[in-house]
Amino acid sequence: MSLFGTAFLGVQSVLALAMIGAGGVKLGGIESQIEEFQRYGYPQWFRLATGSIELLAGVVLVAGLFVTPVLALGGSLLVVATMVGAVVTHVRMGDPATDIAPSMILLILALGVSWYHVSPL
Repeated sequence: MSLFGTAFLGVQSVLALAMIGAGGVKLGGIESQIEEFQRYGYPQWFRLATGSIELLAGVVLVAGLFVTPVLALGGSLLVVATMVGAVVTHVRMGDPATDIAPSMILLILALGVSWYHVSPL
């Protein structure tokens, strides 16, 4: 495997860990997450759904490292969809760039992982 390929698998691993952590925090009912979803005007079931999707995406990204790369593509596309929603929510709420940045970074990483798994490189 090339250095480029190894780097993208590293990015995929970091993205997987970030999504597992983010999903776990939402599913764990951490008070800050409960308050944030209330501030956004979203019901608490949506926090649980979002956390489940994030956790699933992270697990599928990990499986993509060991089972088949097509799983990584599916996991990264789940992250893309989730992070687009997160960015839109932050922008809609008028949040500062420092609050939008983590979602944007995860979105960019997920787009990179998706691109890597569909590119002929």
